[in-house]
Amino acid sequence: MHFRLCRDVSRLGPACGAAPSGGTVGSVPHSAHEAAEGTVPHAGPEERSAHAGPEERSAHAGPEDRSAHAGPEERLPKRMRTDSRSAKLIGDILAVTRSGEVAGDVMAQLRSVAALISVRTRNVEYECSIDDGKGYVDSYIMRLQGLVGEQPEAFAVLDQVRALLKAMDDGQEEYQRPNNELLDVIKTAAANGKQEPQLLVCSYVGFYGRDLGDAGWGCGYRNAQMLLASLLQWPSTATTLKTELKYPFVPNISAMQLLLQDAWSSGFSRFAAAELDGIVSDSSKWIGTAEIQALFSSLKLECHIRDFTHARIALDAGKQVIARATKVECLRLQQEMFTFAYDYFTRLGTTGDLFVPPLYLQYEGHSRTIIGLDITDVGVEDPQKRMEKVGFLLFDPANTQWDVELKGKEKPTRKYYKEKVFHAMASFQEPMYQILYFTGKVLTDREYRDMLQAGCGFPRAGANDGFEDYSHLLS
Repeated sequence: MHFRLCRDVSRLGPACGAAPSGGTVGSVPHSAHEAAEGTVPHAGPEERSAHAGPEERSAHAGPEDRSAHAGPEERLPKRMRTDSRSAKLIGDILAVTRSGEVAGDVMAQLRSVAALISVRTRNVEYECSIDDGKGYVDSYIMRLQGLVGEQPEAFAVLDQVRALLKAMDDGQEEYQRPNNELLDVIKTAAANGKQEPQLLVCSYVGFYGRDLGDAGWGCGYRNAQMLLASLLQWPSTATTLKTELKYPFVPNISAMQLLLQDAWSSGFSRFAAAELDGIVSDSSKWIGTAEIQALFSSLKLECHIRDFTHARIALDAGKQVIARATKVECLRLQQEMFTFAYDYFTRLGTTGDLFVPPLYLQYEGHSRTIIGLDITDVGVEDPQKRMEKVGFLLFDPANTQWDVELKGKEKPTRKYYKEKVFHAMASFQEPMYQILYFTGKVLTDREYRDMLQAGCGFPRAGANDGFEDYSHLLS
């Protein structure tokens, strides 16, 4: 069964798609910055004031109390405060882009701007339809203008940043340049608990997160970048990938959109191409598993999609809907996903080259990258409690690179691990999931042609795709 899950719920907020503590994967979480700053979004005014600092408490105090806690700027009218903050952001952006450390380096300047915006802005309000007619660069500038306002100096900033983005697009390379160090940070954070963790992790991955240009629609592309970063390090795939890409680096979103269109032009994933009118460049159209597979298949890398579902069709007022799953059905799906991922990370990890790339996880509304498993409590006897203890280690592109990396490296705490990386299997409550995985095999000419046929890449029902049954771990 092939279902196209390509919508991106990160449009609902800058950190959407990440399950809050105790929540389910697919639900809308608190803002990443709210979590970092210690606010309590669902508490009442009194509860919030108990946890808040002086500035936050003043929001819930009476007029006299607020003025006592507020600084000179906060006592100004709202419009003047907004203009003041915009002016400060304008000054800071101009300062970092003109710094001698990054002068002349387009990528370094864009990294400085993105880091500054991530740290300085609490939230970015936006709406994004399936295609609002704006591509990456236009979306970035539109949202940046919302932050810097319409002051005369703002236009200098917008022109400068647009020129930097255009230069990046012309060069095709992504400006974010993460490395594998975050995996060590995650291992350290996981170890800050009551017991020694048992983790199965991929061999290499860099975290690519949202920015102003793709917030709300770019999760598929950001996950593809994480996969590409790993595959460019895998001896089995690196040479072919560099040859097909014609460059040795991770491409930016605009470049990937052109690569996807080239894949469609070659005949890959015709149904998905038709659904998106065969065009994604200069747009904010969401992509999903079918497009990711078409992209990598066109680059001659073998990848397959595994479906996991407990979906049952029911009638509601004469319309077909997905019936609510029972606890038993949810548990079965969680166990199947866990055992599949367990086998993937252990089987590939014992092959000759000892390299394991991450997995691509898709569900209705969002996608993420599976970088590993936490199997510390796999021996818990009760199946339901076991699913609450074991889980996936996920990189969620709804976060910014600086949210995840800076916080992790500054404070690799157990709390960071639980909030940003670990997701218990019990939190996976969606009726359908897809996992895309790589075999390390380069497609032959015949296999390349075969992949042009509709349905290729999806294991047939009952077919053995090389993965063992590890259900005994959960029995």
